[in-house]
Amino acid sequence: MTLKQLEKRVAAMEQRLSALEKKKRRPNGNKSNGIRKTRNRQTLRSNTAALTEQEKQKRALEILRAKGMISEPTEHEKQIAADWLARPKEERERLLEEFYNLPLTKSLSDIVIENRR
Repeated sequence: MTLKQLEKRVAAMEQRLSALEKKKRRPNGNKSNGIRKTRNRQTLRSNTAALTEQEKQKRALEILRAKGMISEPTEHEKQIAADWLARPKEERERLLEEFYNLPLTKSLSDIVIENRR
């Protein structure tokens, strides 16, 4: 077998390999015939159609707590929340409006650099 024939054969094999990879994989890189990771989660979602929005949110919080993704607030956090809720509604709205409309004169990266010095 000559070098030219060997190069042609390798090129043909590379084409076949790339065609097989395209067939085997989806555009996002997942295997098309692999087991879906969401199969076991479908049972959690299957009976939520009859739930109200509030019940769905409550169930989502229960699931997140069970997975350790959220925790109960600490006593300090509860105290801060109580202090916030004790303020008059007008003052809370004013403070939120002021917070959301702060002029951003420094970028976050500049603040991080300053604090690292």
